[in-house]
Amino acid sequence: MNEKLLNPFKSEPENLIDDPRRKDFLSDEDIETIKDGMEKFWKKYQERSPEELPTAVIFTETSARPFAYLFKPILEKLYSSKGIKPPGLGFILTHQDMDLAIAMHREDFDWESWSQEYISEKTEGLTRRIEGYKVRLRQNDDTQNRESERGSQSQERMKKQIDDLQKDLDSLADKVKNKKEAWELIVSKVKSEAERLIEQGKAPHVLFVDEQVYHGGTIRFLEKAFQEVKKVYSEFEVEFFTFKDAALDKADSGGDFGFRSGLGDRYLVADYSFDEFAFRENDLKSSTIGLTKELGGERVRKSADADQERMHYFRNLLKQIGEEMAEELG
Repeated sequence: MNEKLLNPFKSEPENLIDDPRRKDFLSDEDIETIKDGMEKFWKKYQERSPEELPTAVIFTETSARPFAYLFKPILEKLYSSKGIKPPGLGFILTHQDMDLAIAMHREDFDWESWSQEYISEKTEGLTRRIEGYKVRLRQNDDTQNRESERGSQSQERMKKQIDDLQKDLDSLADKVKNKKEAWELIVSKVKSEAERLIEQGKAPHVLFVDEQVYHGGTIRFLEKAFQEVKKVYSEFEVEFFTFKDAALDKADSGGDFGFRSGLGDRYLVADYSFDEFAFRENDLKSSTIGLTKELGGERVRKSADADQERMHYFRNLLKQIGEEMAEELG
């Protein structure tokens, strides 16, 4: 492990961007990506009228939260240049369920239809595997094999596999129930945000920020939830921003990117890259962010290894980048 990662940041240099320790959090390439992303962000929203700007900027999951320190000074300058107050900043969590994320890739996603298909497909697959193990058990169930130590161990392993698969089969209904609750929770969160803005007399226009996108599950959940809420509040609008998207380019990324590309100009990406931010690569990411999700994404709690000094350093680093860019932009 890099020894610098073990040392607490008792004192911080005035310029964190030029501090050598900064590279344990953001590499030079990360800094370039962030600056490029914020320049694209500024250009896109500077061209809009005050009425067309988001009234709330919400940071998704836990790792995107520190980036609020980056956005704040830039948003303040952008909105003040339009003669209006900056948007409120908020946070949201989603439940990362890959079965749901993949299903939501379908344009015709419908909860009831999908849940029935899910139970049917899973039941068929689990039943087939259970029967396969039972056949193998019967084939191996001879005196010689039972009496051998190796044969006995093999029999026990297969019996355990059957028991485990049967438990999965018996719990399918509960799993679907949990998935539905996770889905309803996301819709409820997005709806609450729209209602909060409306109650404040603001146009319900939200920008979701995720610092890095991989399979796109978070965006899928939020976009599908947005579509549900828009049925109730037709004036509701949502946009998305990320610095890095793992779809390397639009031409070769295939079906997975299709969902995001379908968002059109509502999705702004700084760079298409698999490369992670430096703070995500080392084994101290949790201590740097300081938060972890619990209860399926219902709320966050402080990480057991949260390091206040690392958290303070990273947030101040992002704040300095934002302040520096705010002076340069415009």
